[in-house]
Amino acid sequence: MVFFKSFARQDGKFTVWEDVTLSLTEEKEVENEAILENVKIMSKCINNAKRLFEREKMDMKQSDIVNVARALFDKRASHTVYAKERLCREKFEKKKR
Repeated sequence: MVFFKSFARQDGKFTVWEDVTLSLTEEKEVENEAILENVKIMSKCINNAKRLFEREKMDMKQSDIVNVARALFDKRASHTVYAKERLCREKFEKKKR
């Protein structure tokens, strides 16, 4: 299934919604970049969680570290969809000009 996003543009008095789709190549490229970025982010989240446990002098069980890292990750990472939407926006802006 191809990724698409709808954008509003003014056509005289009316608002027209225009769908912008990514090619399979564009979508895969963005996905792969986001996956690599997510791995980096998760690694940083694990390190942040470890430092937090150390600073707070808490017991460091791996499951607790992973749970905290996951919470941090959820807060920081929704990059795949965001990146696809950003690329669609760029394509829409170029098309508008």
